Amino acid sequence: MYLGSVPGVNLKLRTLSGLSSIFLFADENQADLAAALADCEVNEYQPEELICREGEYDENCHVILSGMVQVGLPRGGGGRGSRIILSDGEVFGEIAALSGAPRTANIVAMKPSVILNISRSSMFHLLDKFGSIQKKMDALYRERALRNQLMKVPMFSGVSESFVDGLVDRVSMVSFGKGDVIFHEGDDADALYLIRYGFVKVSQNKDGKEKALAYLKEGHCFGEMALLNEGEKRMATISAINRAEVIKISVEDFRNLLSSYPGIRRNLESAAGQREERNLQISQDASLANALQTTIEDGVISTRSLLIMDTTKCVQCDTCVEACAALHNGKSRLVRNGAKISSFIFIPTSCRNCEDPTCMAQCPTGAITRDSNGEIYHKDFCIGCGGCARNCPFGNISIAELDEDPGQGVIKRVFSFMFDGGKGKEELQNIDLDRRSQGDKDMVERRKGGSGMRKRKKKRKAVKCDMCRGFSYMGCVYNCPTGAARRVDPTEFFSDLTTVG
Repeated sequence: MYLGSVPGVNLKLRTLSGLSSIFLFADENQADLAAALADCEVNEYQPEELICREGEYDENCHVILSGMVQVGLPRGGGGRGSRIILSDGEVFGEIAALSGAPRTANIVAMKPSVILNISRSSMFHLLDKFGSIQKKMDALYRERALRNQLMKVPMFSGVSESFVDGLVDRVSMVSFGKGDVIFHEGDDADALYLIRYGFVKVSQNKDGKEKALAYLKEGHCFGEMALLNEGEKRMATISAINRAEVIKISVEDFRNLLSSYPGIRRNLESAAGQREERNLQISQDASLANALQTTIEDGVISTRSLLIMDTTKCVQCDTCVEACAALHNGKSRLVRNGAKISSFIFIPTSCRNCEDPTCMAQCPTGAITRDSNGEIYHKDFCIGCGGCARNCPFGNISIAELDEDPGQGVIKRVFSFMFDGGKGKEELQNIDLDRRSQGDKDMVERRKGGSGMRKRKKKRKAVKCDMCRGFSYMGCVYNCPTGAARRVDPTEFFSDLTTVG
């Protein structure tokens, strides 16, 4: 049993005796674990309290230090009933944490429970540093999700459940960092790969230069074409666009699949012909090739949400900029320049709500965070240090000096202390702090300038497109009179680019 249950207390201040009883941590040095988990939160939940909600983004892996939770399966989930009960020492939420995908189930506390919440970045750190934790997480994935993921792959449509069950025990999982090459063009073909999470790039060498052919994401297979004919070499180089993990299926298992199910070979050979045609189209269409290159190299495809503008519809009326300013205290956050995708579409400088947001990595106050819908935003207690702006690879965050009344900062801190323990929750942003006595207002006016008078303070704060949080619409998109401005899901908008390679 884990000793102590004070929410939010740093693990360095807590007893370490309980960590060794958690199966995930049992084989590792406890002092090293405490250091690795020092920034993770420990929270208490009461019976019937919701811990995770299906469909929401919550990039934490959860470990039950004590208590019991119920995992409610989606409708028809696995055909094994409607719930799973987990208790002391067990792990949940690891699949969504690693993949960055929304939660697939509601999870509710059944007893008073103490839960360790491990952030996605901390989870990756644990996997890289502690070998036994990586092996145990892989074992959990085999047990809970691998079979279902294999069954969802179109290639395995019609394959018997017993055949897939056999594969579950034989496949291996391999992790790759950003830019790592999974295999090179010209290599011997030794395996079929399925992307567990992350994005990969398909490219070929043309006249001494790398030419991108496609991007692939979670759930896609690659490497099967060179396996159709024995002795054939890899036709392209595959590399990780961001951190990715792949499921590796041996050439022996793949050929056993083809011999057992001849229809799969016919489907793959037909797909190979379509891909050759598509690759030829890319080589002959400069605009399509450039769009693909930008989509991959500029990180567009690994984002959740994207603001685009159609220049054939834009009439340069500035309504989008004015609408943005009207919703953000007179300061527009929309900058109409950015990456060109084609001759008529470009991406303005706006937050892309990345799958793996580097802007959040080193925030000293935790002011930049992601909400349950996947949107990244700054909380009110941002100190304007500039770390997120420096870490954003697309230059979509800037540091602005905003006016702050001399008395306003004090009042905000009082409200923050009374209602939020000083953490500055987003609700405080909506409090009208100008509803003060006339005397207070007169004092502020006197302090704006003049001899011996204190001037209005400037507060540094990070600003970016926040997708008009708190409003029922996005100002630039809603007010665009021609429909030139649109917010899209890039993996859907550029879906044709996943069919090649």
